[in-house]
Amino acid sequence: MLASDAVLFGASTLRAFGTTLTVSHPQLLQQRTHAGKPSQPVYILITDSANLNPEIQFFQQQVLRWLLTTTAEALFWKERQEFELILAFEAPTAKVDIHTALKHLNFMSIKKYFRATVLVLPLCWNYI
Repeated sequence: MLASDAVLFGASTLRAFGTTLTVSHPQLLQQRTHAGKPSQPVYILITDSANLNPEIQFFQQQVLRWLLTTTAEALFWKERQEFELILAFEAPTAKVDIHTALKHLNFMSIKKYFRATVLVLPLCWNYI
């Protein structure tokens, strides 16, 4: 299995957990080293609103953090230190243009990525 260059995830996932999972298994870390990759992939947060709490644990983790957002949100976050890189790709709908963004990531040598998707559902109890 090839090591991913990046982990893509959304703000809802980040708000739900406040952190991201990192590569910690020794064999996986060794595979990344042998592949010439850093120990951790780049963690790319994708969000239209970028309404984030800068105090959550994610911003304390020792990982590279990139933000993929809209122009207005990029302007807000560019003055801060939480993200090493901020990319703005905006569609005419004022939402992130994910198609164009993924093309650009490929151009930046982000060839393989893991898309972290978490579905958070409320617990439902059925009484008979």
